[in-house]
Amino acid sequence: MGLDLSVGQLGEFQRGILASQPGWVRALPLLSRMAAKYGLFGSEKDDLGSTLAALNQTLLQAGLKQHVEPMSVPQGQRFSCRMWGYSGLHHLRRLAAYTALGRELYAPGAEIDLADAVVSEYYAATGNDDGSKLPFQHLMLHGDCEGFYVPQEFERVVLPGSACFKQVGGGIGSAHRLLSECTTLASVLELPLTLDPEAKEIWDAAREPGVGAEKWSRYGIESFTCIRLVRACEKSIETGSLLMFC
Repeated sequence: MGLDLSVGQLGEFQRGILASQPGWVRALPLLSRMAAKYGLFGSEKDDLGSTLAALNQTLLQAGLKQHVEPMSVPQGQRFSCRMWGYSGLHHLRRLAAYTALGRELYAPGAEIDLADAVVSEYYAATGNDDGSKLPFQHLMLHGDCEGFYVPQEFERVVLPGSACFKQVGGGIGSAHRLLSECTTLASVLELPLTLDPEAKEIWDAAREPGVGAEKWSRYGIESFTCIRLVRACEKSIETGSLLMFC
């Protein structure tokens, strides 16, 4: 199963527009995955309302504002995209770890070692240390397949308590902080943020990492992932909507 980003879709669910047309929802892969994951089709245990309630309970316990998802986001302001599977996030996280620890960058390529020593060193320095000042924590310490980024500014990823963890889907990140982190990584990649995430050169670079003339195109998978996260964060902040993995 692939990984997608979505911003601005949940308001339609809240209003019941899509819930009244389950056949149509099931026919669209992104909406179908969202509906199944968040209980649109009648799961009492994990329905959308209880998921958002658990999210807000966690935010309030952390001293943050509760999130109110917009009831309607115009079609042109919504955002969704297909990621480079789950590995795309791991490529970008590897770049973040090397950058945070001041290491010389690895050679770009399609393969990635999930036991990379520098990535492991990053997690060892941040995993159990609430006082760590290493950057990129909203990218690194958030889940890679589910969970939310909220359009609020806060310093650290918020971890739900055991009562809410399953419904929230893991840590809660700040879209503002993730945008800042990804903008920094775009600078490392020399990636122009004016590029269209769906541009042919972005896809070509991800398909053939290591062969481009520009730094960003050589690190094609990292760039593919970075530009998508930037756009998703921008839309989340612009519309006041959750950024979600699905």
